[in-house]
Parts: sequence; C-alpha cells; structure tokens
Amino acid sequence: MRWDRVKLLLEHLSGLGLSRNDYSSFFVGEKFVPEKVQKHTVRTNCMDCLDRTNVVQSTLAHWYLQQQLEDDKIIKEGQDWSIVDPKFLFVFQNIWADNADAVSTSYSGTGALKTDYTRTGKRTKLGALNDLSNSISRYIKNNYRDGSRQDGYDLFLGNVLPYEIATSPFPDDL
Repeated sequence: MRWDRVKLLLEHLSGLGLSRNDYSSFFVGEKFVPEKVQKHTVRTNCMDCLDRTNVVQSTLAHWYLQQQLEDDKIIKEGQDWSIVDPKFLFVFQNIWADNADAVSTSYSGTGALKTDYTRTGKRTKLGALNDLSNSISRYIKNNYRDGSRQDGYDLFLGNVLPYEIATSPFPDDL
C-alpha cells in the first residue's frame, strides 16, 4: 500500500541509466524511417502479485508518455499531461485498469486488485472492499474450483503430456 515506492523505483531505474527518452519513434511517409531507437527494456514482474505488476507498468507508461508528448510538441516541456487533459488521463487510466482486469481474469478468475488506484490514482474504501471480494473469490477458485484451468496451463506449458499418462487429468464434465 506504499504507492510512493513506485516513484522510488523510477528514481532507482533512472540511476541505473533508464531514461524517459528511451523509446522508439518512427516517421511514416513514403518510407518507414526510425527517428529514435529504444535501447532498454523494463521487465516488470512483482514476485507474488500480478496486480502490483500492473500498477508499476501503468506508472512506467505514464512516465514515458510524458516525454513522448513533449517530444512531439503536444505539450510544453515540464507541463504535466495528466493535468493538461484530464479526459485523456481518464481514458489512459481506464485502459490500464481494463488490461489488468483482463490479464487477472485469465490467471485468477477474477478482476485485478487495486484497480481503483490504477483508475483514479487513489486508494478508496470501495476499492478495498472490492479487493476483499475478489480475494475471497480467488481463494475459493484457486483451492476448490480451479483444477481445469491449471490443467490447461500445464498442457499449454508442456508440463502434462497427454500421451504419457494412463488417465486424463481433464475429466469430462458431461
């Protein structure tokens, strides 16, 4: 719940050489000409929490977008785009929160936690209550109803090879 830590992460990454200028851009005309080529990649994987991963990724996207809008002269240097255009900020935040919900649903069977922060930049009591509901649903699904989903992941990842086992781990529910 320490959202200020994400900003410290950005400062740490900057100290390691990451720059807001480190993104690719292209001129599209008769030819597709690269103007700027990205040199770094940030791999975000919070060890135990897909939801925190999305918070970090959305913060990085916000950080990079600031520089891209400045470089394209859409905003003045140092002018915070999220203050200049609150409607665009609303769309930006909701796209990230919707993405978090989609990814989380595929992994856990529920929408993401902490989307109130991703959507609004603030943690709310209603968001915490929604997280409690999702957490209870996740617990029940993961411990009692998630076998077929795990079997599907195991099959996809090659952890289960159907031709090597005597009985199928995929029961027919018909």
